[in-house]
This record gives sequence, C-alpha cells and structure tokens, in this order.
Amino acid sequence: MVEGWVTAMPNLRDFDARFHRLDWRPLAGGFSGALVFGTQRFILKGWPPGVPLQNVEYAHRHWRRVVDLPFVPQLFSDRYGRSVCESGGRFWDLSERKPGAPATSPSELENAAETIALLHRGWAATATRADALASRVAFVNAAVTRCHALNFDHLEPLERDLCNEAVRRLRTLDDATPIGFSQVVHGDLHRDHILHLNGGVSGFIDFASVKRDHPALDIARLFENQPADLLQRVVKAYQIAHECVAFDCKLVERMQMVLATGAVAHWLRRLAANEVAEDQRAAAMVRLRDAMRQLSISSTP
Repeated sequence: MVEGWVTAMPNLRDFDARFHRLDWRPLAGGFSGALVFGTQRFILKGWPPGVPLQNVEYAHRHWRRVVDLPFVPQLFSDRYGRSVCESGGRFWDLSERKPGAPATSPSELENAAETIALLHRGWAATATRADALASRVAFVNAAVTRCHALNFDHLEPLERDLCNEAVRRLRTLDDATPIGFSQVVHGDLHRDHILHLNGGVSGFIDFASVKRDHPALDIARLFENQPADLLQRVVKAYQIAHECVAFDCKLVERMQMVLATGAVAHWLRRLAANEVAEDQRAAAMVRLRDAMRQLSISSTP
C-alpha cells in the first residue's frame, strides 16, 4: 500500500471496497505532471494540477464510447455513477490495467494498424466536415514564431547550444492542403501506449489526449521514424479495416512533419520557461533531440 494514499484521496472511498485492499504502487507519470499508481489489474491516475474538469469529462465521455472494444481498458465509476473524483488539487480516475508490453517489432506495429482502425470506427459517429490539419498547422506556426524570441541563458552550455540550434532549424510550415474531415481520435498513440501480448494488440492506454482531429494523426504518431514500405503496408491495412476514411502516405508524412515541428517548439518553450524539473532535464533533452531528428527526416524530399 502506498503510504497515505487513502487519506490523500478520500473520495476513493466511494468506489468499490476492493480498491482499498489492494497493494498500490507508484508508477512513472511522464512529463505531464500526472500521478499514477498501479496494481497488477488496475490503474489509479491523478491528472496534472490545473487540468479543467471539463477536459477530464470530455476524455471520459469518448473513452466510454469505445470501452466495449476488447483492447480498451474499463473505466470505473463510484457508487454515484461518477468516473472522476477530486482530491489534493487533482482529478482522479480508476481504470483497468491491460497486460502486455509496447511494440518492439515492425510486425507488431503493422498489426496495430487494423486495431487503430477499429478504434476509429468506434468514434465514426463523431465525424464532421472540418479542416483539422489546417488548424493544426496554424497553431504550430504560431508556436514556431514565438520560439525565435525565447531565451535559454539559464541552461547548461550544451543544453543551451542544442536549444539554439533547434531554433535555427525551425521553419514555419506551408499552408496545408484542405482535407475537410475531422473526428475523435486517441491523440497520443506512440509505442508505449499500444500494448502487445501473444502476437496481438492487448491494450490501448492513456486516453487523456482524446481530441477531434484527422485519423491520420494516430497513424503518423505511431509510425514516425519507420521505413516507407512499412508505412505503405500500414496505411493499406488501415483502410481495409476502415473503408470510410481515405488518406494516403503523403498525408501521414505531412502530419509527421507538423507533429515534429510542434514537438520541437513545445520542448523549447518548456525549457525556456524552466518548466522541466531538474531531474527530468536530461530526459527532456533526449525528447528534443528525437523531435529534431524526426524534423530532419520529415524535411527530406
């Protein structure tokens, strides 16, 4: 039992009593500021401080739309039917912990494409005529423009040099070709968020970034830094499983360019504002280097 977790989150007593008899252990919460505890079967997550309740409820609403899919974790409610409780300046939720490990091979990534299509089919009713990519490009370009005014003098010399080099490489993006389509997507489907077990996808995790965007976003995020032939097979497998959504490799590659540019701008802003804890600084610089590498790949004709 994590010392003091019940008293720190008293509203959890409104959940089933079985959750109080478990051996909860702290897990890594990443850079977002989330607090995560886990057992062999369950996950207890404290969203980052300052996240509005409506953001949590939005994610939960769309999470519940697809919860009948076997690879989507169950989201638990308390005795009053609430899936969110508040304690210690955070909103908390309880969910199932799916077994498995992140994808490590091209074949596992290829298998994930059909599963992503099934997830998107579960959200197909949310589709609207909206130019998701153009909106994202405009947002990223504004972030890139702000980066040229950032100051990194408080960083260590090597960190400062890397940040200044990243700023020099950043370029605003050309206006996107209108795609006129948007629906709810996962929004953060990198490798660590798709679990595999016994040759198949066993779970999608972390629905905190659920948003309205083009479905190519989820494919682009998962398959960055992958060979072109794998991406072609993935897009084909996706479209066989979800015929209602049409896109090609060029759109995925365009989305990867936008994502890489946005990631570089994101880490530069956080580092300039000293928003990265000292013990996470090295890991943040690795993230920045990875984003710069992906930016270079995406920029290559």
